[in-house]
Amino acid sequence: MQEAILKVQNLGVPPEGFEGDSFPGDEEFPDEDTLQFWDDWVEAVDSIKRPITWEEAEILITCSPTEPMAGVEWTFLHCIESVFAPQRRRL
Repeated sequence: MQEAILKVQNLGVPPEGFEGDSFPGDEEFPDEDTLQFWDDWVEAVDSIKRPITWEEAEILITCSPTEPMAGVEWTFLHCIESVFAPQRRRL
């Protein structure tokens, strides 16, 4: 099991608001803890090595973001899709 997958599992589903229209100083702007959470989550997703295993894919599916995250949601999806990589298939 990859450490990056375990980190995503530990962090869980990222909170919404990643692509909000607020700016620092605005009431709606995320607090430092939320910003750090997003940074940690993105860093973990970026460090996942592909292809992943079925077990790893199941973990990622339970931690899927529920809204856009500046494109990292596509990286996340491609990690899950990598379970179907040709080298993993058996004929």
